[in-house]
Amino acid sequence: KYQTNIHLKHALSHVKILQTYEQSKLDEALCLLITATDNNQSQHLCQERKEYAQTYLKLLKAEDVNLGSWVHRIGIDEKKLNDESMANFGEFIHKQKVVSGLNSYFETISCQKSMLKEKALLEVYQKVVDASYATALENFLLTYYMSEKIEISAANLIYWDSVIEASALPALDDAHYVETLNRRIHTLVDEKEFSTLLNKIDDMHISILTGGMTQNAKNIGWIVLLEKKQKKLIEIQSLIEKELNTALETRISSALNTLLFFCVAILLGIIGLFLLYREYTSKRREAQSLADMMGKLNALSSYGTAESKVMTEMLSRAKSKEEIYAHIYSRFQLLEEKRKQAKDEASSKSQFLSTLSHEIRTPLNGIIGFSKLLKDMGVTADQEEFLALIEGSSNNLIAIVNDVLDLSKMNAAKMEIENVSFDIFETIETTIAPFVYRTDQKDIELGLFIDPFLAQNFCGDATKLSQVLTNLVGNAMKFTDDYGKINVFVQCIHDRKDEAEIKFAVHDDGIGLSEEQIHNIFEAFTQATKSTSKKYGGTGLGLTISSKMVELMGGKLEVESQVDQGASFFFTLTLKKDMQKATPEYPDFSEKNIGLALPVKNIKRQLDTNLEIYIRHLGAEFTYYYYDDIFAEDASVLLPDLMIFDHHYARLSGELQQCASIQCKTVLLTNGTLRSRINPDRHKFDDVLLTPISLRKSIRILQNTLKESEPERIQTKILKDHESFSGLTALVADDNMINRKLIKIILEKIGLGVTLTNNGHEVFEAYKKGGFDIILMDIQMPVMDGVEATHAILAYELEHEQKHIPIIAITANVGTHDKEHYLAEGMDDYMTKPVEIETLKKMITKHCAGVSEDMLKSDV
Repeated sequence: KYQTNIHLKHALSHVKILQTYEQSKLDEALCLLITATDNNQSQHLCQERKEYAQTYLKLLKAEDVNLGSWVHRIGIDEKKLNDESMANFGEFIHKQKVVSGLNSYFETISCQKSMLKEKALLEVYQKVVDASYATALENFLLTYYMSEKIEISAANLIYWDSVIEASALPALDDAHYVETLNRRIHTLVDEKEFSTLLNKIDDMHISILTGGMTQNAKNIGWIVLLEKKQKKLIEIQSLIEKELNTALETRISSALNTLLFFCVAILLGIIGLFLLYREYTSKRREAQSLADMMGKLNALSSYGTAESKVMTEMLSRAKSKEEIYAHIYSRFQLLEEKRKQAKDEASSKSQFLSTLSHEIRTPLNGIIGFSKLLKDMGVTADQEEFLALIEGSSNNLIAIVNDVLDLSKMNAAKMEIENVSFDIFETIETTIAPFVYRTDQKDIELGLFIDPFLAQNFCGDATKLSQVLTNLVGNAMKFTDDYGKINVFVQCIHDRKDEAEIKFAVHDDGIGLSEEQIHNIFEAFTQATKSTSKKYGGTGLGLTISSKMVELMGGKLEVESQVDQGASFFFTLTLKKDMQKATPEYPDFSEKNIGLALPVKNIKRQLDTNLEIYIRHLGAEFTYYYYDDIFAEDASVLLPDLMIFDHHYARLSGELQQCASIQCKTVLLTNGTLRSRINPDRHKFDDVLLTPISLRKSIRILQNTLKESEPERIQTKILKDHESFSGLTALVADDNMINRKLIKIILEKIGLGVTLTNNGHEVFEAYKKGGFDIILMDIQMPVMDGVEATHAILAYELEHEQKHIPIIAITANVGTHDKEHYLAEGMDDYMTKPVEIETLKKMITKHCAGVSEDMLKSDV
């Protein structure tokens, strides 16, 4: 009985598949008939319907191999579909049955003994299937005639009438023995909407059979009526099918219930015993685990020992799990409150630090700026020393504020890494340049080596890289005594097609570190010892920030050191090459001989090694020469095309003149302190360069001194340090009187005309009068801030089709995304306070047309 009922249940499920297949064959026949005049088009357009029918055919065979024997009895004959004679619609349609081909399949189901009780219901189901098929066939006929726009022949009207008769709604009273089903079916049939639908279809039948069908577009609604009717028949069919399946499932369930009852009883008995055993053995462990967990939770959420003790006592007095869980919930509530409190405190701290930075930078801008201006106005030696102390103290304060801000961003996970193209040679040289003057003051030998085999352009965060190297070099300077050595190395470890692994290192011969100090050196606010902090100062944040920045860029900052033996900080980054930038081609100096003059033979400095590598990379021969061979009275040494002297070895009176007088072209390497001793009228070198030497400076040495024409002697370039932007006019907006006065003096000193305004509204009104080449815009101003003023200016430019005036943001805001924000708001560039004069010069040169890049170049 179980197998028989299972078979019948599957047979009922196959009815749906067979019915769908029958409908798909009808759709395929309709497509072929409509496109019968063009066989190629017919095959192409109807391919999708044919594949749809084939899909259901495969599904039939997959469900039951025997179902394949029913295919030839269902739907349109395959031979007729592929026969060109079907273009004669009359001959084709008269051979089609008006009832579904599933009738014979239904007979195999209804003859089963187990279905005798449901035989009447099954017959109703079969009639509904027939009516659904006849409705689909009627829709088929209507669609064909309306698409072909032809009249229906008398013979076909007779056939259509038989189709209409077959599509009539069958009597549904045979389903009366199932009261609920009978009620649901009659609810569907007796709906007012359905009755109206049948009346409209009857009117349509009368119109068609009396020859009243026209090609009017409104008759397309007839197809919709038939589709709605077929949908309703399918709903009735689904209800009956569900009832039949319910009867079968009841019989199947009945056959299994007894066996399942005994199996379940046995299984439950086993499970019950197991659970009892498990409950018994786990209660003690659960109680202990709960106590341990609560202890840890109390430790996390308690503010102190006293509160933790109170919570532990409350837990010990708990009499039920409900009380314990309530206690756990209270602990989680407390933890959530603490989380929100910590988040609010972090946000408040971040806002406070940002505001503090802004408020500190604003007055420091005036202090540093006026100190520099005062120094340039001519002061006594003591006054110059005091001004240097003021400037140095101000810069130290700025560095501390920057470190605190950076650490705050890192702790809040708000620091992001950029990925932009940058020139690695330019970035490193620009980073090291500000340290030249400071190393000169302590007579520290500063060396820079950038691997000449490196690609020039990479993608990464040049700003963060520069900041890390700035911290490392600044740290080395702090702990390196006078006359010491600091060397910066940028070396290619592995060079691949599209990326390179690059090692950055800073070596010094300062006080060094012990093993214990190395272990803690990267922790925040940590210095080697308390005495170190007192002697050298600083917050101890620089290395912490650098370490975290290197990690964000994908590397790890490490240190090697011994006490009194100096230290070496290094890290390695893998940077993608910017393949869109062309590889630079260096000049070829393969026929030139270059010499470096040294006092004695036992001198070997890193600076000299760097110079040798650069010169040889450019193809020239490089040779060391010694003073005894060059300046001897009977000297017969063959001089090179160019001799390089180092001012470090020629400090005594008369030595420079002697070096410049040899019979070949000469270049002097000097520093900022020794440079003032050069007299262009007496010391006629072909070129003078500041150390540290680099690949670019090496190229300049060879290009400037080895060209065919006689080079101009370096005279006025050494003494002249005035640049002019005369002819340009700047519009300045700042609400701080000191900052306005400072920027006015700086701009007028380098040749610009200046107009000052107090707020964004004033700067907008002044701008409309015209005559400005650049606008320097503060951000936080009353009436109208800098961003609002920028929007107003850009809108005015657009409305009046005026040439764009560059707008530069000058602000004390130094947030992570401030620069991107201001550029997105329409500003052209961004500067932070305190304003650096050299940075301001570069900004003006960059954005004002006609200003030559040469204005920014001195002799270095």
